[in-house]
Amino acid sequence: MKKLLSALCTLVLTTWPLSSALAAANGALTGHFTINEKGDYVVFSKGNLQYQASTETWQFAAEQYTVLEDTAGNETATGRDTQEKWIDLFGWGTGDAPYKASASDGDYAVFTDWGTNAISNGGSTAGIWRTLTFDEWTYLLTQRTNSSGLRGQASVNGVMGYLLLPDGFVLPDGCGFFPNPGNWAANTYTLEQWSAMQTAGAVFLPCGGFRDGNEVNMEDTGSPIGSYWSATADGSSEAYGFYVSADGAEMTTNSLYYGRSVRLVCVQSVPTSIGDIQSSNIPCIKVLHNGKILINQNGEMYDVTGKRVSEK
Repeated sequence: MKKLLSALCTLVLTTWPLSSALAAANGALTGHFTINEKGDYVVFSKGNLQYQASTETWQFAAEQYTVLEDTAGNETATGRDTQEKWIDLFGWGTGDAPYKASASDGDYAVFTDWGTNAISNGGSTAGIWRTLTFDEWTYLLTQRTNSSGLRGQASVNGVMGYLLLPDGFVLPDGCGFFPNPGNWAANTYTLEQWSAMQTAGAVFLPCGGFRDGNEVNMEDTGSPIGSYWSATADGSSEAYGFYVSADGAEMTTNSLYYGRSVRLVCVQSVPTSIGDIQSSNIPCIKVLHNGKILINQNGEMYDVTGKRVSEK
């Protein structure tokens, strides 16, 4: 029995981190962003999410600054369930129906995370990725260490957007950064400079506009805008999103039926010492869950190394 348990533990150790390893090798950026007081952090996908209905294929944009505009004939509400064109503006929670484009909020009442799907250039395995919640977005933007100094408007290769810098960011030689400048010009990067910033862990959220029915709006009062969904609803007709403009960035509520950009993340849990779990006054029990041996302590789940496990 002892040998069998040892073999099972070895199996857990070699298979549980699989999703994280796939993400890191297939589609994840290098920067770490803390999302809660526990110290859990995320790595962002290498580009905004895109979908092609004719092949039922999900993929991340080739570059962080890539967006699909209506002027290129890509993003349209007509025939979205069959078309060969790629789309990157989605109604809220349409991981099971990305082509949905009705103007009724009731059609979007049930949230299905886009990350439940296999992303062709993001590991090709379902369930690796997910959408940040309102609380996680808020912590990343306003509560992690030096949060206000690690973000701001920027322009990359002529595309306007918002720059998020990882925990402990070190500015590369030859690059500059001004937090929250209130304009697009202060942080302007050539492709060479952006390559260095991206290697250092920078995340760029391009202004992809939003879709209202058949109309794609890339600007508001003459300035580019970007809007990214969270996984958190606000009542029955709206959900929270991250809104970007030349004036700044904030969490706002948006109608569920609006088409908005999606940027997925892979969540990493900070390991906890297995000794701390065993010596705690709070009793723990060993459970078998989905073929894996886990430790349940006061509702928190850990693997056999002490790494906290996120339940999906």
